[in-house]
Amino acid sequence: MPSLAKKSRTLTKPSIPCVVKPVKSWLVPSYWEFVGHYVEEALEHAHGELKAEDIYACLLNETMFLFVAQKPYTCGAATCEVVQYPRKKAIRVVTVAGKDFSDWRSQLQDQILQWARRIKADAIEAYVRRGLVPQLEDLGYSQAYVGMLYDIRQSHGKEIQRTDR
Repeated sequence: MPSLAKKSRTLTKPSIPCVVKPVKSWLVPSYWEFVGHYVEEALEHAHGELKAEDIYACLLNETMFLFVAQKPYTCGAATCEVVQYPRKKAIRVVTVAGKDFSDWRSQLQDQILQWARRIKADAIEAYVRRGLVPQLEDLGYSQAYVGMLYDIRQSHGKEIQRTDR
């Protein structure tokens, strides 16, 4: 006997791809209301080296550069700077934050790579929290260093127990 139950049909909305693009310094003020909170979100994982207003000033004077991820809405942002070592030039990712990073990380990587080739950079570096490591490894990054921080202001003169004696 044929089933009288209605077959449910699930309609899925077509996925709108995320587009990542670099933002010229003179356009930063127009974008800031949409990306400033992403910069602040990323800085919540930092240790007070920068504030969002510091990054904003650096973006305006072109010592840092902004990349914006957009669908019909802004879904993320990244900031970068160029680091000139004595023997190498690198692009350092300073902040990255947004919604659904896995949806736009490849496009961000492509945009940064295009820029890196244009300025003849040798590497892209990023100091990130552990949660981002697997996502960056999927893009071809490898762990080069482990960052450690000793905050002198927080030590309050406490003697450190050494185990190497």
